[in-house]
Amino acid sequence: ADVSYMTEISPEHHRGGLVSCNEASIALGFLLSYICSYGITVGVGRDEGWRIMFGLSGLIAVVQWCLMLRMPESPVWLDENGFEEEAQAALRLIGGDDVGQRVAEEAE
Repeated sequence: ADVSYMTEISPEHHRGGLVSCNEASIALGFLLSYICSYGITVGVGRDEGWRIMFGLSGLIAVVQWCLMLRMPESPVWLDENGFEEEAQAALRLIGGDDVGQRVAEEAE
């Protein structure tokens, strides 16, 4: 869902780079989590290490969920479902310049 949302709200000339950065960030996150998990397991021990990693990942998920609640709906979805004013407001919040034209272009 994050890639779909990102492609809908980003300018056309930045989409490829943003999606690539997103995928690279996911891979980097996996690598960092493995390194942290190894360090915690060596430092604390096997029995407690997994609990710490589980708690940290749960905390990060809760923070991400809370931040996600503040994101605007997809302007394309809003426009396709008859919420034109809300679509324009979402684009203004995201930073769209020519709101009317961009909503029409994205809906195509």
